[in-house]
Amino acid sequence: LFMQASLIGNLAKSGWLDSDGTIYIEFGAGRARLTTYLLNIISTHSKSKVLLVDRDASRHKVCGVINVK
Repeated sequence: LFMQASLIGNLAKSGWLDSDGTIYIEFGAGRARLTTYLLNIISTHSKSKVLLVDRDASRHKVCGVINVK
């Protein structure tokens, strides 16, 4: 949780979360926790997209429950 908060905080400080139409790519997504927190923040940006990249299809991922808008 601390690493995800730090990453999102650094994105916010640099202005990346304010950019409309940005494509966020999470490499080694695992359970997609970073993307879950990121989507809670950028949900107001209708043109922003998220791409999850992982080498394995493991169980208990949240990408199956993320709402596509």
